[in-house]
Amino acid sequence: MIEELTNKNFRSVIGQPNRSVLVKYYHPKCAACRPAGQAFRDSAQAFSGRRDQLAFCAMDVSANACPAGIYVPGTPYIQLYIRGDTRRRTYLGELDSNEINRFIEAELGLTTSDSAAANLVANAGVNAVANAAAPST
Repeated sequence: MIEELTNKNFRSVIGQPNRSVLVKYYHPKCAACRPAGQAFRDSAQAFSGRRDQLAFCAMDVSANACPAGIYVPGTPYIQLYIRGDTRRRTYLGELDSNEINRFIEAELGLTTSDSAAANLVANAGVNAVANAAAPST
């Protein structure tokens, strides 16, 4: 789920001390915002199991003036606010969900639901092999 940010709720959403927020700034008439929007939605879905740690939000810059101290040079523009800190990391990669996911993983150490499931399966396989190879006592 992607929460819509406005001038009224921006500071309260961004300022949550226990949850990071990835914000996509967009303009409805921006041609590049459409594919970026799909990649952003795909990433939000991939991290849906981490909603208590990471929120995905979008802000329409044509309907909302950016709050003081926030500069958006163009759209689409993606920034990560880490656990209530007003300092932010700007995403400069491709407008692709896999690249966005890697950015989140690198900045926050979080993995997608799919990555977590794959790690569990891989670790289960390693543990099964290790247990089979262990001498019985």
